Amino acid sequence: MGYRLLAEDLTCVRLLPRAEVVPGPAMLRLRRDVGKRLEVPFAERLEAGDDRLHLALSTDRRGDSTPVPVRAVVFLHNRHDTLELVRAEQNQVVRDLFALSFRLPGKDEASRAFAGVADLVANVRAWNLFYPHRLEDLDRTIEKIVAHA
Repeated sequence: MGYRLLAEDLTCVRLLPRAEVVPGPAMLRLRRDVGKRLEVPFAERLEAGDDRLHLALSTDRRGDSTPVPVRAVVFLHNRHDTLELVRAEQNQVVRDLFALSFRLPGKDEASRAFAGVADLVANVRAWNLFYPHRLEDLDRTIEKIVAHA
């Protein structure tokens, strides 16, 4: 579909002066059962000692780690029957992002992290995506995100 994967498990978001995502490594880890069924163009399969399939984007397809503006935050929720994208409530988004944010111990760091999350939520749309957790629905799920987020 031509979209770049910015991060798999962790995402570094720069908040000032505008929210930007720092793209993660040009690597992807997949469960082996998914890796057998999913074709990832421009990726090389690497050997690894764990239970995941490791893929590396080919050198000519990698980015340069230049930050990308954040257009939306999408929370993924497994739903077995339907695909639905619903605007998230701001108080829920602040709570969920604050819980996920990295912060050093101490009141000052917690205050700084909370202020950053609140600023992000005030300036970036957030959605809850309820989706069937099936590989055959992946294209339709991505199209839904792109169309609205």
